[in-house]
Amino acid sequence: DHSNVRSMFGSGFEVHWKEGVDPSKLTLEQLQQVFLQMNQDPYERRALLEYIYKRNDIPKKDRLDFFVDVMSSDNHLMVCEYAGRYFNGLTRLKIKPLASDYLIKWWADNKDKFEVGPDPNVKK
Repeated sequence: DHSNVRSMFGSGFEVHWKEGVDPSKLTLEQLQQVFLQMNQDPYERRALLEYIYKRNDIPKKDRLDFFVDVMSSDNHLMVCEYAGRYFNGLTRLKIKPLASDYLIKWWADNKDKFEVGPDPNVKK
């Protein structure tokens, strides 16, 4: 029964950074490398997705590109779902987070117009 799915969505995850690492100084490219190095731990990847989602100093369009990459390439369903949730959060779409194909296509169709924000006429 998935009627109570919302309650299963958590937040406040903690990334276990290597000693001496100041994550706020890492670029998105460096964070992507850290993400790839976490390939055995979906819970760490989920925590890093949340961290990237909250990094308002990284351009929204770059974060969205990253979430689309994760949705299209990660092999763990939970990680893909969180990427979809954070993608929805930044775009204000209300699409099921596991509708990856739809979200990836929406991004391909709308990415160039996204600097001005999502199209209010987009069919949901």
